[in-house]
Amino acid sequence: MSTSKEKILIRAVNWIGDAVMMAPSVKAVREMYPDADITVLGRDKINDVLSLTGIVGRFIKYDIPPDFMELKERIKLAREIKAEGFSKCFIFPNSFDSALVPYMSGIPERIGFGNFPGRILLTKTVKVPPSGTHQSQKYFELVRAAGFSGNMPDFSMDADDSSLKWAETFLSMNCRNRTAPLIGVSPGAEYGPAKRWFPDRFASLINRIKNVYNAEIILLGSKNDTDVCGAIKRQVSETIIDASGKTTIKQLAAILKKVKLLITNDTGTMHLAAALQTPVLAIFGSTDAKATAPVKGNITIIRKETECSPCLNRICQKKTYECFSMISVDEVFGSLKKFLGS
Repeated sequence: MSTSKEKILIRAVNWIGDAVMMAPSVKAVREMYPDADITVLGRDKINDVLSLTGIVGRFIKYDIPPDFMELKERIKLAREIKAEGFSKCFIFPNSFDSALVPYMSGIPERIGFGNFPGRILLTKTVKVPPSGTHQSQKYFELVRAAGFSGNMPDFSMDADDSSLKWAETFLSMNCRNRTAPLIGVSPGAEYGPAKRWFPDRFASLINRIKNVYNAEIILLGSKNDTDVCGAIKRQVSETIIDASGKTTIKQLAAILKKVKLLITNDTGTMHLAAALQTPVLAIFGSTDAKATAPVKGNITIIRKETECSPCLNRICQKKTYECFSMISVDEVFGSLKKFLGS
């Protein structure tokens, strides 16, 4: 392993769940280059996720839209990065645009996946693992190709002290009973409705949880999830907390550290909770649990095999959402016994 002082840039992925699954590979880069200055280039939310690993020294914001009319912005960013003097760049997204700025920056070593046309911008190309490979393993192959010979590091992350203090204050102000079990519910999914169990079933489940366990329920999600969270809240007979769109990534992580259980679709919040060692009950629809479910932790997956699953579509092409229709409130509620008791 190299111990020479180097400046390494990591071009991060664009989704929160992918960032969690990429985190072991970031840790592997740190193990390979223990004395290097490691900087992550990514969107704000992704940088916040990877900051929870505690091993990245610096972050550069990447907020350029995927529109090549914004070439001037890419040139400007490339000049700024070139001035940093990076010697190596790990490019985790498999896209031409992700490799373009590192290429324009003149970083001598650029390691990424070798699909055309992006491979022409790389100095070392890595074969894309076959379909069905777990996403975390896919990212890890990039680091292995660069010479890492150890086992995949863990997924563990932790919330920072200031965010934990914020969460404690937020919950103290919004929970009616702090001695009751606190359960998080993440009913959204940015990818599309084919990843979202039905809002009316989430509402029925929450009503039953409130009646049986007298639990405090907190709805979690981004600003894009406020509509679905609002729809659920209107169908719940008792008071619940709606924190959708009200937290930063670091604040969300702190709340996830406080909950007894997260009930969720296949979301970035699901992956974040698992990395924070929070128990997770996940409901899968169109996506492939073998490729994207959390691989470590106290995780229960509920999914149904259908003729068309996993279709990986954003919207059900049959318009029936059969993979979700087959998952009843009774089944999900029955799975809670593992976490909350009978």
